[in-house]
Amino acid sequence: MISFNVAYIIDDGFTDITAVSIISLLKNNKSCNIILHLVLDNVREENKNKLKTLVENNGGSVFFYECKEQLDKIRSKSIKWRNSTKLTTWIRIFLGSILSKDVSSVLLIDGDTVVGSIGEVFQYINEDHAIWAVEDVRIWNRNKPYYNGGVLLLNLER
Repeated sequence: MISFNVAYIIDDGFTDITAVSIISLLKNNKSCNIILHLVLDNVREENKNKLKTLVENNGGSVFFYECKEQLDKIRSKSIKWRNSTKLTTWIRIFLGSILSKDVSSVLLIDGDTVVGSIGEVFQYINEDHAIWAVEDVRIWNRNKPYYNGGVLLLNLER
């Protein structure tokens, strides 16, 4: 059985929504070994346990990572971001240093994404690129391409 590493970055207020995404991921990829990497920002133990049970009851495995240190680094910098951007969005730039060193590639999915089959996505991993994203065609009147950050394939060895 082929294994795929999938990551979500979540805070406590987004655990219920992310649970729906996780269920869609696991239900639509039963022939794969899904290894979930959940990067947490102040998620209560009760919600962490619910997510663990959900994943294990649906055939996946899960690892939890706290990101307080990385969030503190971001808070200490004078990074300007739009008010609509959550601080946990910035954790993406630290993902390679947060996840276990044996994770060479990971599919990063936003918690509000319904997920279908992911098997073909990982065929794009190679040494030439660090990140794969899909151009968002819904953004009009732009002179530059805009890439959807809700689903990113990351080569962490790059």
